[in-house]
Amino acid sequence: VKSPFMLVQALHPHLRRASLDGPPAHILNIGSGAGITIHCPASFSYYASKAALHHLSRILAKRFLPDRILVNVIAPGYFHTELIDEIAPDEASLRALVANVPVGRFGQYEDIAGLTLSIVTNGFMTGTIIPLDGGYLLEH
Repeated sequence: VKSPFMLVQALHPHLRRASLDGPPAHILNIGSGAGITIHCPASFSYYASKAALHHLSRILAKRFLPDRILVNVIAPGYFHTELIDEIAPDEASLRALVANVPVGRFGQYEDIAGLTLSIVTNGFMTGTIIPLDGGYLLEH
């Protein structure tokens, strides 16, 4: 949470200046579905840090609205990353994780790219946490 906060502090004057004469500026944080659900309490520090990033983003959205800076969060679910490799080091474990995703697959980088493009070309949405989880939160 500290790094995104420090980065936003450093960029705020530049974003404010950039949004004066054109479309609003955007801050898009990447959180996690873990910040929304409590499915795995053994990872409480990870879950709490992601929830904190989500909340910080909503606070910043309200604070920066007069400066025409929109702040949103993408909260990905299961994507095949190094963290997933640690959680599920073998094929059977990977299949078990995918079984928790209603659409039947891990997210792809293209999924995040498409949503990112939609968010940063939208001048109306701010303070929103968007789950990108293949329906995971429907069941957890």
